[in-house]
Amino acid sequence: MGPQPKPAPARLKGKLVTTDKSECTWSVTGNDLLTLRVTCQKGVSRFSCEYNARPSICPQYSSKAELYWKQMARALKKQQSLCQESNVPIKAGLCRRAAKDAHFRLSHVQEKTSTPPPPTQPEPRAVKSCQDDNMKRAEEYCSNSWSSVCLFFFTMVQDSDC
Repeated sequence: MGPQPKPAPARLKGKLVTTDKSECTWSVTGNDLLTLRVTCQKGVSRFSCEYNARPSICPQYSSKAELYWKQMARALKKQQSLCQESNVPIKAGLCRRAAKDAHFRLSHVQEKTSTPPPPTQPEPRAVKSCQDDNMKRAEEYCSNSWSSVCLFFFTMVQDSDC
């Protein structure tokens, strides 16, 4: 009796950086029909999609599943337009000549979203010193002995914009 085919892994996942510098995570779910879910972020932009395939129809998949998934991760990394082109299959080299259904094809795309940039702090304004103006007022309205107290009050009451 020949070797028994290995069941598809219940859950596989990984991380990668694409050629356009998008940071992505991927995960695989399913038994016969596998769903490859990819979520990427590039700057403030975020997008995700799903690919479907039946790699079990590729004869080499059952005997070399680990190699197959390493090749799939490399193929994902090399994609020029991940989650954009539905007519471009993602193939593992191990199964490149297998039936069409053995290759992952784009099945669902989630809209791109942009996360809002973090709120920026208002730039600190240059503080305009009113010390000279307040000193003149203190000397004008108060006697010399009280000028320092008057200066304090004028400075405290004055708006920071003077």
